[in-house]
Amino acid sequence: MVPPEEWGESLDVARSNGVGTIFLLAPTTPIKRMELISEVSEPFVYCVSKAGVTGTAEELPKELTSFVTFVKEIVTKPLLVGFGISTPEHARSVSRIADGVIIGSAIAAIIEKNLDSKEQMLKTLGKFVSDARKAMDE
Repeated sequence: MVPPEEWGESLDVARSNGVGTIFLLAPTTPIKRMELISEVSEPFVYCVSKAGVTGTAEELPKELTSFVTFVKEIVTKPLLVGFGISTPEHARSVSRIADGVIIGSAIAAIIEKNLDSKEQMLKTLGKFVSDARKAMDE
């Protein structure tokens, strides 16, 4: 992943070819960099829910709501939140404060657990995604 400061004219090339330029913003990101990320990210900004690495989590960070509220005062693009979104309940909570939810590691874990059966994999993935979607609509 290339940081936004190093893209240079590649940003224009990406945009002219319909390629999104999505940058991550974390709890440790300084305000000036948040402003830069907001300016150059298209079509949205990826807001990392927690400091550290991605993966599944038992619970969301307690400070997530206040962090997302703060970031939304700075970022002008749609804000999607990811990292540690592991359950439909997490998706519901995040969907209340952000413009979108990104679920990666939980889906990757389902795939990994079901490599021996494509049918079971698709069934389990379908249920997980359906449950998350329903939770966000509640």
